[in-house]
Amino acid sequence: MKKAGIDQIPVVDNNGGMVGMLTLQNLMNGLISGKVQSNGNFERCIVRIFPKVYTTANLGIVSRILERESYVLILESQGSGVSRIEKPIGIITAMDLLPYIQKKC
Repeated sequence: MKKAGIDQIPVVDNNGGMVGMLTLQNLMNGLISGKVQSNGNFERCIVRIFPKVYTTANLGIVSRILERESYVLILESQGSGVSRIEKPIGIITAMDLLPYIQKKC
């Protein structure tokens, strides 16, 4: 995470479907509390409930979520019914919106 300069990583299953998010904050909390070791399995740090929108969401919805959360995961739904898979497309943070907001103001 440090090398890539990121604070969140989507965790996916073998089909590419979302399982959860590994965040820097949860990772740090897990290390500090002793729940995980720095060279161990970070599964206990995965957040299964996280802010998300689908590719059809507009910027207003994303902006509202970012008022409360540090990031929003963008998902694409593939398939239907039982075979439906939600795949991560990207992550948006307030820093990503800043250039757009600056242009509009």
